[in-house]
Amino acid sequence: MSWNGGGNFNRLYSWVADKAAGLNISSVRMDADSNDIAANGFGNCLTRDGQGQPTANLPMANFRHTGVANGVARSDYAAVGQLQDNIVNWAVAVGTPDAITATLAPPITALTDGQLVYLRAAGANTTAAPTFAPNGLAAHPLTRAGGGALNVGDIAGALAEIILRYNAVNTRWELLNPNVPNIPAGTEVHYAGIQAPPGWYFAYGQLVSRSSDLSLFNALTITTTGNTHSNTTIDNLTQDLRGLGLEGGLVEGTGIALGTTLVSITATSLTLSQAAVGSAAGVGIRFLPYGQGDGSTTFNVPDRRGRTLFGRDNMNGTAAGRLTAATAQGINGIQLAATGGEQAHIQTAAEVGTHAHPNSLNDPSHGHPGSTVPASGVGGATNVGVSGAGGINAPVTIANSSTGITITNANNTGAGNPFNVLPPGGISNIIIKR
Repeated sequence: MSWNGGGNFNRLYSWVADKAAGLNISSVRMDADSNDIAANGFGNCLTRDGQGQPTANLPMANFRHTGVANGVARSDYAAVGQLQDNIVNWAVAVGTPDAITATLAPPITALTDGQLVYLRAAGANTTAAPTFAPNGLAAHPLTRAGGGALNVGDIAGALAEIILRYNAVNTRWELLNPNVPNIPAGTEVHYAGIQAPPGWYFAYGQLVSRSSDLSLFNALTITTTGNTHSNTTIDNLTQDLRGLGLEGGLVEGTGIALGTTLVSITATSLTLSQAAVGSAAGVGIRFLPYGQGDGSTTFNVPDRRGRTLFGRDNMNGTAAGRLTAATAQGINGIQLAATGGEQAHIQTAAEVGTHAHPNSLNDPSHGHPGSTVPASGVGGATNVGVSGAGGINAPVTIANSSTGITITNANNTGAGNPFNVLPPGGISNIIIKR
């Protein structure tokens, strides 16, 4: 009879029924019944030593297989703990950073489309075409972004965790998590896009939240502690902040009025633009070169509208002297957030170079006509022009005459209008990393 399909085993014969029917026990009936139990009963059961094997799916009726070991082959059960540990397709990479190998357990015996492998890298890739070969299988190239070549350093370095997915059609491994360089808050770049991308601001001097943009706030400001004395001096600074371009910028702290700026700084003290209120030790002080917002909840993003940026002149602690405020509209090159320059300029007399205006002089020469008068003298009448030694004095008339000299100077010119001092350029947005 065997099993009835509902999990019940039906015997061929019932001794109770045989007795009631007046049937004697016989070896034939007994052997048939026992053989049926052995063949169709025990023979269809799973043995705990693994001798019996299922011949159909085994529904578990919401029961579990408990106490199972970790799977070690592709056809094994995976224990929940094995899955939680996430080590089925994970291994420590060996080989070289550009010829990667790994031994996964359970082993990968064949590559299938979409197969995922997780690796702990041995080092940063130094070429654009590293390869990967798991468990002794053929090596295939690593790509990114749909088949593009890797950038050097897309695998960040030793101990970096990388994810690879196999593409069977193109026989390559796609690197799903190429290294994204960490862009620090406060980074400014030119951006041709129309709107600021996520995680960035346009830099136009706006107020933003100190709490929501804490990373940017900390990047654009710096703190120290010192002692106030009800005057403009704060001493006992806990760090040397010289050469950082903070002079002229705003300063905050207990007892320091809104709008107070830094006049000067030494290794251990500083001078404020107005006196602090009260005296205290260990006062927290913050320097805000780009603006302090409302002084408590907001701060200013740098304002880059219509401005070209220059490198701070004393970034190494010593001024290069290439950018100064020595001239009108100059820029204090050693002060963060300093501004200056002009789009157009009207030249002053002091700015005009030494020069001469050409001129010419013409002297055609000339004479003065005169007249003579008769005069008495020995021997009769005598024409007399001038008196001379031993001569005769007589009046002489000389007519006036023009010299004819002319001087020609170059004419004045110019209108005194401003002239353009802009270099060739173009307009782009400037964004700052939050």
